[in-house]
Amino acid sequence: MNNTQLRIFVIADDLTGAADTAIQFRTSVRKVRVGFSETMPWNLTLDSQVVQAYDSESRALDSEQAYQKVLKSTSLLKPILHQGVHVYKKVDATLRGNMGAEILAILTALGKRTALLAPAFPSTERTVVDGRLLIHGIPVNETVFYSDPIHPITSAVIADSVTKGFPFPIHQIPLATIRAGETAILQQIQTSQVEPRIFIADAETNEDLLKIARAIGDREEVLPCGSGGLAYALSTLWNVGFSGGSMLTETPATQPWTERHPICEKVMVTVGSAHTMAHQQFNCLKQQVGIHAITLSSTRLTETSQRTDELLQASKNILSAEEDILLIGLASERVSLSKSKNLESTLSSLAVMKLQQWLKQHSHGQIGLVATGGDTALAVCQTLNATAIWSEGEVMSGIPWSRLELNDGEIIFVSKAGALGTANTLVDIVEWMTGRSAKIIECK
Repeated sequence: MNNTQLRIFVIADDLTGAADTAIQFRTSVRKVRVGFSETMPWNLTLDSQVVQAYDSESRALDSEQAYQKVLKSTSLLKPILHQGVHVYKKVDATLRGNMGAEILAILTALGKRTALLAPAFPSTERTVVDGRLLIHGIPVNETVFYSDPIHPITSAVIADSVTKGFPFPIHQIPLATIRAGETAILQQIQTSQVEPRIFIADAETNEDLLKIARAIGDREEVLPCGSGGLAYALSTLWNVGFSGGSMLTETPATQPWTERHPICEKVMVTVGSAHTMAHQQFNCLKQQVGIHAITLSSTRLTETSQRTDELLQASKNILSAEEDILLIGLASERVSLSKSKNLESTLSSLAVMKLQQWLKQHSHGQIGLVATGGDTALAVCQTLNATAIWSEGEVMSGIPWSRLELNDGEIIFVSKAGALGTANTLVDIVEWMTGRSAKIIECK
């Protein structure tokens, strides 16, 4: 069976991850659809010209709940397995979530026994050496991710994160083996076994990921797992026949194919992520010209006695804002995980209230939306009753842009993980969407 008949399915544990990984497979012919409906994660009537990604929204669940949810969604692919499919498990490039449990669920559903895990994403400075994840060369547990308020990372050893939900053998593939090429990689993973196992692969460069992709890309018995980095390397094999090119023999480019984007007249930026970098980006954008910024108090919104007053004041400020760029974010006060979910819902409701006002007033102008944090992105999409997300390209590496399909139109949608980028990233995104400069201060 050739590549033009094989369908690609991506399973991620949050919405930004689903979008930033699936877009790696986008070509001028092959489209990308991101779904987030638990009752219908896939549209099995779509053919191989549409890559489908599903957000299982399982990162914050416990290990058993995550296993069951991913097992259920993956099992829905069984009726078409005989037709030929590629399944890719997207994992968080900073080791958050239930990696082991979800990989085991997919292996079980597909009847496979071997997974190769390569979470490195060199284009965003995530590398793996000696089985440890490094960010800008620093072990991940020595970065701000150690103090992540929801998913603190206490070890850079990838196996430590995987074993929590995977009570089976875990093996390492060192950098020397990766650089020896596909034959050496296959020799290490091709041994008979009766129980599931995971091989964790080192990778420092895009060339390393390309060697891994060449080794396992066409091996039906191996489940590839990783971030957007390995996904793009695999696209150089899986997309042959769709883009008119041949398999790459050199380092893959840092950006996949991208559609020309329309210029947005109005842009809504929502920041719900609790990550330190997300708040730096919020504060940087807040200082620029032509920005109307509204900061919501997390503590007031979660206190029954103060919530109503905070909502009324925020609603008034948002609806009366006349600027073309509106920035809404949660203050950096920390609240419990259960309360943070309610905050995401509140933030999305306030943002959608303004978006709907814009859509009515500017029916012929393009509206843009930026969502920082997977929970924020999902909450806004659900509040808008979005029917699908069609990913079109990347604003920059790891940050996709899409067309958010609504019942009565569309919104240009940019989603990003809270930790991704520099202090200036939101400013750069807004300039990209509007086609005009907003920067008056360079943030550090």
